Amino acid sequence: MVSVIEEIVVILIVLFGPGSLIYAWKKWHARRFVIEEPKWRGYCAVMGLFATTTQAVFWISSWVYSMQIGGWQRHERLFSQFIRCEEALFLVVVGCMIAGKANYKWWVMSSSCALFAVSFLEALTA
Repeated sequence: MVSVIEEIVVILIVLFGPGSLIYAWKKWHARRFVIEEPKWRGYCAVMGLFATTTQAVFWISSWVYSMQIGGWQRHERLFSQFIRCEEALFLVVVGCMIAGKANYKWWVMSSSCALFAVSFLEALTA
C-alpha cells in the first residue's frame, strides 16, 4: 500500500510540473502578451517563463535520453552537466520570479520547483 501511495505522489509531481507550466503559458497568452508595469519587472517575469520552459525541455530530453537512447550509466559526465544546467535554470527562475511581476508568476515558480524536484530525484537514483 505504501509503494502505491509513493508512486501516485511521484506521478502527481511529474504531471504537475509541465501542467502548471502549460497553465502559466495560457494565463500569459490570455492577457494578450501584456507586459506589466514597470516594464523591467514584466520582462523579468517573461524571462522566468522562458527559463522554466527551457528547464522543461531539458527535463523531457533527459527522460527521452534515459529511456530511449540507453540511459545515464555510460555517460556520467553528461549527466552531471545536465544536473548543473537544471540547477542554474532553477536559480534563474527563482530570481526572475522574485523580481518579476505577472499574474502567472506563482505557476511558473511551482512548475520550476516541481521540475527541479523531479530532476533531483532522478539524480539520486542514477
